[in-house]
Parts: sequence; structure tokens; C-alpha cells
Amino acid sequence: MGGVLLISILIAVLHPVSAQNTDGSGPDIIITGTVTDEQGQPLTGVYVFVENTSSGTITDLDGKYSIKLKPDVKTLVFSFIGFDTQKIPLTARSTEINVVLAEEAQSLDEVVVVGYGVQKKESSVAAIGQVNGEDLSGTNTTSIAGALQGQMPGVSVIQNSGAPGADNTRIMIRGVSSWVSSDPLVLVDGVERDYNNIDPSEIETMSVLKDASATAVFGVRGANGVILITTKRGKSGAVKVQFSSEVGMKSPINMKAPMDSYTTALVINEARKNDNDWGAILSDEVVEHYRTGDMPYVYTDTNWQDIMLQNGIQHKYNLNVSGGTDFARVFASLSYLHDGDVINTIKNEFYDPSYKYDRYNYRFNVDMNLTKTTVLSVDAGGYIGFRNAPFETNTQRRFRPIYTLGPMDGVPFYPAGVLDSYPDKVHPDETGWRLGTTDITNAENPMVANSFSGSRTIKTSNINLSFRLKQDLGFITEGLSAKIQMSYNNISRWTKTIEHSATAYKLKTDGSWVRRLGRTETGREDPESIPKVNTDGMDGSPIPIKNYYYEFSVDYNRTFGKHTVTGLVVGQRRKTMRDAAFPSYEQGIAARVTYDFAHRYLFEANIGYNGSEQFAPGKQYGVFPSFAVGYNLHNEKFFKPLKKVVNRAKIRASWGQVGSDASGGDRWLYTSSFVTGSGDVYTPGLPNAVGPDRKPLVEEKAANINATWEIATKKDLGFEFSFLKNDMFVLTMDFYDEFRDGILLSRKSVPVYAGTEPKKMNIGKTRTRGYEIELKFQYATPDGDWYVFAKPSISFSDNRIISKDEPEYTPAYQKEEGYRIGQLFGYHHSGWINNADAAMSAARYGSGLMGLGDTEYIDFNGDGIIDSNDIYKLGYAQTYPLYNYALSLGFSYRNFDFSVMFQAVIHITRTVVDNFAWPLHRLSNQVFDYQLDSWRPDNTDAAYPSYHFDNNRVHNNIGDGNVRSTAAYDASYLRLKNISISYNFSRKLVSRIGLSSARLYLRGNNIFTFAPNYPLADPEASDGGANVTNGYYPMTRTVTFGFQIGF
Repeated sequence: MGGVLLISILIAVLHPVSAQNTDGSGPDIIITGTVTDEQGQPLTGVYVFVENTSSGTITDLDGKYSIKLKPDVKTLVFSFIGFDTQKIPLTARSTEINVVLAEEAQSLDEVVVVGYGVQKKESSVAAIGQVNGEDLSGTNTTSIAGALQGQMPGVSVIQNSGAPGADNTRIMIRGVSSWVSSDPLVLVDGVERDYNNIDPSEIETMSVLKDASATAVFGVRGANGVILITTKRGKSGAVKVQFSSEVGMKSPINMKAPMDSYTTALVINEARKNDNDWGAILSDEVVEHYRTGDMPYVYTDTNWQDIMLQNGIQHKYNLNVSGGTDFARVFASLSYLHDGDVINTIKNEFYDPSYKYDRYNYRFNVDMNLTKTTVLSVDAGGYIGFRNAPFETNTQRRFRPIYTLGPMDGVPFYPAGVLDSYPDKVHPDETGWRLGTTDITNAENPMVANSFSGSRTIKTSNINLSFRLKQDLGFITEGLSAKIQMSYNNISRWTKTIEHSATAYKLKTDGSWVRRLGRTETGREDPESIPKVNTDGMDGSPIPIKNYYYEFSVDYNRTFGKHTVTGLVVGQRRKTMRDAAFPSYEQGIAARVTYDFAHRYLFEANIGYNGSEQFAPGKQYGVFPSFAVGYNLHNEKFFKPLKKVVNRAKIRASWGQVGSDASGGDRWLYTSSFVTGSGDVYTPGLPNAVGPDRKPLVEEKAANINATWEIATKKDLGFEFSFLKNDMFVLTMDFYDEFRDGILLSRKSVPVYAGTEPKKMNIGKTRTRGYEIELKFQYATPDGDWYVFAKPSISFSDNRIISKDEPEYTPAYQKEEGYRIGQLFGYHHSGWINNADAAMSAARYGSGLMGLGDTEYIDFNGDGIIDSNDIYKLGYAQTYPLYNYALSLGFSYRNFDFSVMFQAVIHITRTVVDNFAWPLHRLSNQVFDYQLDSWRPDNTDAAYPSYHFDNNRVHNNIGDGNVRSTAAYDASYLRLKNISISYNFSRKLVSRIGLSSARLYLRGNNIFTFAPNYPLADPEASDGGANVTNGYYPMTRTVTFGFQIGF
């Protein structure tokens, strides 16, 4: 209520609507008229007011207005949402003024946001992609990184989890070029801030800067590309209020569920036979119990995914207001997000263990004209987030059992009546229902970890403040201005935990009960009656984080006839404090010069001069230059005959260098680091004297006084074309090449007897090449009823390792040099052992004889033994795709809008281990449907080896740490990422109830994924890296219904 009251006060202060005249002398005059759009339709609710005042009126249902004015009033202003504001000069005879308002042009296509400013799109020579906030809002995701997926070529977004408030989404611009970090620099209104929790409703544009020409001014921070987020600001004119509300249904994208107990029993018996373990074969009677299900709590058949997964709810609300006068303009926004749970958890009287995320966003941006030449801007924004989850944090206990527990491994609960049929002779006084246990180490009933371990609530508070003062220095020379900015950011986090260890039971086949406490496999103990409540505490490093940012810039922009010259000099300093660590500092100076002759010949030069604390004195500063040229052929006289077909044709090229001091965690590379040794304890004083024990300090890492900047040299060649009337086709192409030298890495060739290792050294080199192509088609019928569009894009990024200090005697085929970063290496399956002769002649892995249906591996070095020397390149890189595709389609018909986006990636490899890689893993008796294609004498062309239990598969090279071609999959996929349909009510209709706009919409996200070569559910999902080992919070599909109204 307080936020709504604040916004109401803002509306009243900015524009108290009245028909009162302004002060002046002489008799009042009355101006009347009608306001229409370009089709002649009357516009209701147009704000008509006196320039530089708040006195005015609004048009009625027929677009008519009447306003009483003093005779000294010179200008009337007509303002309406979605239309260009018009200013009409008044004359002495003015009594009736009819106005036709034109719809606002799409200015986002005319200018692009660049480092420390904006540029006209026609004169820009950098590789920049831009998306507006409305497109981000329409993606139905809760994070900004997720909303960017598929929006523009050259940007890869990988989401590993669907956990509320923790989706582990990564952004990569033009692939990967370094081992240390591929994260881009993200600036919000010019300041590096937490961006992933910004509400999309607050965003005006998001620009992605890709080449050196665009990023060189950021120097040390721009090596991996830069993302500039510009939040919305108020504009002079009528106050505009928008409210939106949406509610969505989330459903988990299920992985493959294990087969039922009867099928599993048959596989178990087949494996026992293959192992010659005849005594462990399940009897026909037991198999029959599993088939009939006549004893469901003894011979169980549990589908753990059905038990543990459910649909969840997501809802969001936003209220924002914008507007102002020529003196002050305001944009204010309040929003609330609830992201619910798709894992079935049970709330009790002591705690709520559900996975959920509640976030409150706020933003207040104001611009004030202190004088005709001085503008003061004050921004305040941030969020408060509450992320709730079970106390247990181990994914091996929370998530893996949901997907990999076998159906025979118990039940989640035993109803109260089970004790009547199977009394507990050890605890005869206990009654009621019982929590189930599997009694398997590291494969417990997932209900134990998720609902009966306690709860963990993390509160995060993020506060952002900025003050900017811009001064026009035109009195010195035309086009000169200066700006000073100060910003403060604070992220704090508190955690409240409630810890609980519940008692669980398992009914054995002989009718007795196993009793077990908690989830940590520490033994059978008595239950805890009351959960342990821990007090709130500030989270540890690197939270809290505080940083202070200072910036001063001088800007010049002036046109002399056909010559346009701009210049920029900016200095900045940033201080960051993380928890109790020593503060870190960054500072630098950047400059940019551009020249435009007749909008035909374009030139730009940038330079960044940055300092870093990482390097020794004398090496702390680096210079990063860039140059770019552009040529607008369409503005040449000789091009005029082609204008009927080709509207725009631009060629641009850039070269530049950007730097990085990223070292993967090491600080002050020019100093040694020391740690407490683990050797003998030294006691000062005489022999046998009592004194304090002291462990020795040892050198952890030796200083590297020669450490210096990682340098990325980037080249880009771009083409921009548009064809036919109204730019029916727009084609953009970029081809790039990047060479990185001096990447800071740990040495691999230092022998153990050296006693220590040096800090990171400049020993890595890579080269990345790629291209991006986007074609946009758009067409609108002359009457404006229909508008259709299609936008396909493709991007390709391929990196190669040139050097990384690999040990000298590593075989050439096992060196990473020449391959991609993250390239997978492993054992290669060549076929199955189909007969005794093959078993005797095949190269062996480890000890034991090869058996029928075992894997035969390629003996790459030909020594007759399968060992680590036979590992070589396998598949593709695991952390990023080689190709990214996107296709957006849509149309508008009158008040209806429809759009859909497909996304695809090709050439990325994912590996699976443990239960996902082979059936009947030691943790549980389970088998997935894709594992049924196992070797048998009548199925020698199988996908998997013959069934075995863990103790009998070591010789077959099946182990947790061994990467094999049979467990590595092509994770290419095609996804229906987003779909949206909306209806906009006519202005004439909504104006009858006092609204300026109203819209209903239905959206879907992650609707369908097709991954023909990947056996699990979603190829993106993982433990956070490249493998699927311990399971993960399920990826989700979301369908949302919402409405948006404007006042």
C-alpha cells in the first residue's frame, strides 16, 4: 500500500490535471478543438497543457477538448501514450486548434546504446546487437539472462537448472576464448551491478557490444564482450501509469523414469546370470510379487518422479508511472514476483521446506533541469529477495534419488494401517504413519532430504544509488558537455536455518523393520522431537559486497556542414569491498573520437588506459586501442538507381585490443601467498617445557613478478543491408577473428620436487573465429490491419587452443593444443565382444577376462592394453555449442498479436555417469528404458554392453571417472522456446472506463524440446557443469496468463 500511495502522490505532484488558466493580464481566451490519429479516429485521454506548467485538461470520448487560457500563453502541448508529443504555437486569433497525432517512431532502431553514450545507428561502426525491454518481458522467464536466450545472434545462454531464484544461467558472447572466464561485463545504467534480478518491466533497452570497437573503452573489463542495460526514464508530458498482473502454471520437464519393478527384476536376473552369481537370482515367487503388486509395501513398485514432482505456481505484478514537466521527469516502478515449487515438499508446524523465491523490485529514476544547461539525475533501485529451500544442500541427496532410485527401493511413506499388518516388535508402542527409507547410502528416500531435513531461508538485499550531474558547456564551444557520476551498490545476504533429522523406516521382506535417523547415513538412532532452529546470520564471503564508483567525462558532438565530429574522454575509479577481504580497486581512462562525412564515410578510434592491482609496479597499467571504419554506400550518388531495391548498404570493419586481468581467484600475482603447514608442530622453549604450539607457515604459491595483461586482439568485418519498401528485408552479417595471448593459467609442467607452484602465468594462447547472420522480414498492409515478421539467425563460434603449457612428454594425440577449450577426451568404443575368439584377442582394460557383450575399446597406441594412453578426442566441447540458431515468427491483425520463437544448438557434447550411464548401479537397482537396448546373443547390435552388477564390470571400463563414448551424447536440440498471443482492446472502448490501454496475453516458455540423440529430458540441464551426475532441480515449462492496463 505504501508503494501505491507513493506513486499516487507522484502523479498528483507531476500533473494535477485542471482546466485552470495561468496567470497573465487581459481577458481569458478559450481554445477548443479535436485530437485525432492519422486515420482520423478521435483520441480519448490526450493531455492538453500549457508548456512549462502543469495546467491543462484531457480530451473526451470524442477527442474534443476545451481549455481557458490567459492571453500571454504562447504554446500548447498535446501528449498521449504511444504518440509523438506536439507543441502548437498560439497566435492572437487562435480559438480552435485541431491536432493530428502521429504514432511514435521506433526510435530504438534509429539509435544504439554504446559505451558511455548513444550513437545513431547509421553512423555506428561497431558490432552491436540491441533488444528492447518489451521483448524481454514477453519471454516469460524470471531472470534477465534467461530472457536474452535466442534474442540475438552471437549470444549463447545456457540454463542448467529450474530452481526458483537459482537457475544457474550463463551468458557467453561469441563463444569461449579463455579458460579463466567467459563472463561478459554487464553494466546497468553505466555501472557494474547485479543484473539478473532486475524486473524486465524496468528495462528500456539491452545492448550487446561484441567487437573491440565497441568494448575497447572498457579496457580490462571488456575482453569477453559487454552488455549495457538501460532502465526506463520519465519523459515530459502526461503522466502514464501501467499495471500488469500475470499468473502462470509451471510443470517439470521430466527426465526418463526408471522401469517398473517387474522389468527391473528381469534385468537383475539377467545380470546375475552374466555374473555367474546364481545364488543371488530372484526367485520366481519374488518376481511374481513384483509382477502382480500383491504386497506393495514389501515388494514395492514406486515411481519416484510421480511422487516427488508436481505443478507449481508463478505470479508477478508490476506498477509503474512515468511522466513529468520540462523541469522534472520521473519513472517509478514497483514489482513483486513469486516463483513456486515443482518438487513435492511437505510443510509442517516447525518449518516450510519448499523451494520458492519471492522478490520485491523497486526503481525510482528522476531527471531534473536545474537550469537550462544543467541536468541532475538521481537513480535508486534494487530488490529484496527471499529464497527458500530445504536445509539439506547436497544435490546427491535432494535431486539424484528423484531420477535414479529404482522402483524396488522402498516407499516414501507407510500408511498407519501398515503397522497393523506388519507390527514393529522392537518399537511396539509406536503408531501412525511412518516416513520411508531406502536404507541405501547416498540414495535415500528424496522425501527425507526435501521435506524432513529442515529449511534454509536466504534473504538478499540489493541497493543501488546513482547521482549524475550533466552540464552543457556550450558557452565555451558548441556541442561541449561534461558529466560527473557517483554510484553506490550494496549486496547483503542473511541466512536462517532450521535443522532437522527425522526418523525413517523400511519394511523388510521378512516383515521386520529397519529404523534410520536422518539423511547422512550415520546409523540408527532415536528420533529428534524438535527441530534445531539457528538464528539469522550474515552469509559468508563474498557477501556482503559494497562498491563505490566514480566517473567524470567530457563529451563533444558538433556538426560542421557535412562533417560531424564527436569526442569523449572519461575517467573512472571503482572500489569493491567483499566481506572482510582487503578492498579491490580498478581505475582507468578512456577516450573516443568519431568522424562522419556526409553520412557516407565513418571513422572511429577508441583507447582505454586501465590499471589493475594484480600486477607488479611498472606493469599495472595497460593500453587498449581500437579503430573502426564504415562506408554507407546508399548515401552515394551512384547508388540512387538501386534505391528502389536496396535502401541501405553499409560496410564496416574494426580492429582493436582489449585486456583482462582475470586469474581465477589469485590476487596480487606479484606476491607470494602463505598458508599454515600441516607438518610437525613446533613448541617454543626448552625441551619438555610447556608452551603454545605453532604450526609452520609454508609458501603456498610463489610470486610471479612478470605477470601482466591477457590481451585479446579482435577483428570484425560487418555488412548491413535493407531491401524494398519500408525495409521489408534487413540483412546483417558479421565475420570475426580473435587472438588471445598471455592468458593467465597455472603451469602444468612444474615437477613435484619443486616444492611449490608459481601463481598464474601468461602462458595460454587461443584463436576464435566465427560469424553471425541475421535476416529480418517485415511487411505491413497499407490499411495497417496486418503486420507479419520473420527473423531467422545463425551464429558460429569455433575456438582453438594454440598453447597452454602442457607437459612435454604428453602424447601429441592427447594434447589439448589444436582442439577447442573444453574438448572432451575419452575411451572410444569400437564394438562388442561377440565370441570367445574376440574375448581372447581384444585389448584388455584392467584385470579379468573379457566376456560376451563386453565393450571392445580402440587400442590407440597398439600396446595390447587399454589404459589412459588410449584416451583421445571424443565428441565436441561440453560447455558451449558450436552453432546457435534462432527463428522468430509472428503477425499482428488489428488488435491481435501472435509470436513464436524457436531456438536450436548443434555440436555440443554431454556426458552422463553413475545411474544415468549404466543400469543396476551400486546406489540402486534401476534401469531406464534407453538402457534396455543391451547386448544379448540375439541383440549383438546393441547400444549398451551386457548387464552386470558393479563388482563385475571393472574390467569393462565402466567407472565414475572414466569418460567413454558409450556415455557421451550429442546434446544438440531444437526447442520451441517462447510462444505468445495477445489482444489489445481499442482505445475508444477502454476510455469509457477511464483507461488509456488494456491488453490480455497468454504466454508459454520451454514448450517443447526435441533432442533425438540425448536420452534424458533436457540437454541444457546439469549439475552446473558439463555432466549429469548428482541430478538437479528440474527444468520447467511455464504457461502464463496476464493482463496489462494503462491510465
